[in-house]
Amino acid sequence: MPTSSSPDRPLRPDVFRSLRRRGLLSGVEAAWVLAVANTIAKQRFRAVTFRDGTLICVAGSLPAAELQLGSGQFREAVNKKLGRDLVQKIRFKARSE
Repeated sequence: MPTSSSPDRPLRPDVFRSLRRRGLLSGVEAAWVLAVANTIAKQRFRAVTFRDGTLICVAGSLPAAELQLGSGQFREAVNKKLGRDLVQKIRFKARSE
């Protein structure tokens, strides 16, 4: 059974209010976005950071270029899973191998 912090279901509004009061909301949102993004990515790439609405993901050089073209669909999938429009932009970087 998923807990309230599980990426499988959105957090309750009272949880957001409590975290905002304590100044912890941005860190929790970042961790939550990364967990959801990595779940959706399914080993194709790795979400590494989220800040100011921008999600940074790392992939091989050829997949990174291809993934950037489909980033709008991935952004919509992440936001839908989160239940909020937290991710505004996604950048894919090529992994140095």
